[in-house]
Amino acid sequence: MNCTIPAGNLKVLTKSLQTLSKIGDELYIEVTKESLLFRSINANKTAFCSFKFFNTFFTSFEVADIDSESDENPKLARKIQMKAILAIFKPLHKDKNLAFCHVELQYESIVIIFKIQYKFDVTVLHKVHLLDMEFWQVNYPNDSMNQVTGTGHCFSQVLSNFQLNNDDLGLEVMHHKVVMRNYDVDETNVLKCIRSQYVLNAIDFVSFKIGQPTNITCSLKPFRAAVQFAEHFNLKLILNFETAGKPVVLIIKNPTFEVHIVMATVSSDGSTQSSISTTVSSIQKKVMNTKKHSDANLTIEDRIALENVDWNDEINNLDEQSKPKLKPALNSLFNNQLGRGHIQKDNDIDNRKLNMDVEDDDIIELSQRSKRIKTVFERCYESTFREENFDYGKILVANSDAESD
Repeated sequence: MNCTIPAGNLKVLTKSLQTLSKIGDELYIEVTKESLLFRSINANKTAFCSFKFFNTFFTSFEVADIDSESDENPKLARKIQMKAILAIFKPLHKDKNLAFCHVELQYESIVIIFKIQYKFDVTVLHKVHLLDMEFWQVNYPNDSMNQVTGTGHCFSQVLSNFQLNNDDLGLEVMHHKVVMRNYDVDETNVLKCIRSQYVLNAIDFVSFKIGQPTNITCSLKPFRAAVQFAEHFNLKLILNFETAGKPVVLIIKNPTFEVHIVMATVSSDGSTQSSISTTVSSIQKKVMNTKKHSDANLTIEDRIALENVDWNDEINNLDEQSKPKLKPALNSLFNNQLGRGHIQKDNDIDNRKLNMDVEDDDIIELSQRSKRIKTVFERCYESTFREENFDYGKILVANSDAESD
């Protein structure tokens, strides 16, 4: 195979390689009679990406006769490391002196050759060693009962509301709208999970055809990579999907190339919800048992104070170590106990303090706050001018004599 890529299309090729690198670490090259295919698959085999460049993408495209595939004439499919080819094309997207790039790949060769021609007759030659021949065949439907088409800019604005550390994306599709939200199948503590949700109506899309409402969950990383590629070249993104458990196919079309990204899906009503409910119920039992055992050593007034605590709010805030609602209630309880013990031991206390209602939490809180303020801002409550510091009868310096004439 010998092909020549013009300088304008080198930017498309560079961006496509960057998109493929976000899927997998290896690049699979396949040559057909009328196209050149770049493919990549992730390690878990849950995401697959394929860039198909037609012969119109190249200024020249020459391929040997590969119609008949046999042991003597095998299929031209090779594999190379993604980092090796990224090191060649990544610096080219800002270079304005590019003329074209010539690619050579032969059956018997162990390297693939990239000749990059610059202006002023400067040529750079790159040779990348090929790995073992490996070929991937992924079967997936191109047309499904549910198809949603939107611009790359539309999907990019939706994804900007999600955090970069989110791994999965949930799609709840109805006849007139789509609900997109973040979803993590490994997250069991809902208190630590920031859930984001975005609703798109049917009028927000270029095409909206829903044959069966469904709720699916797919990986967010390849979806974000496809959206970034479509937005960069102002292209439309087509989503083909059916139900949970069947793959989602993202398609980007152009007269000179075509992109297919296949992602596996999982059910959004899986074990995550059950594990969350189990965790919450076990925490609630633990709190109620602790309350039950502690009632044996408390007085009647202490029990009344504990009964006024909203335990449901405390369960929702168990993740916070400070427990802002439970702690003030316990502090007021301990202050009441210390107040009663102090009254019983001290018989010489002022009558005004003896008549104080020690069970009134508001009064205790106000008195503590007032005392704390006076302690911190002590100088603010003192007089800054004291007359006793000045002795007006003492003459420190005598009057000077008048000047003689």
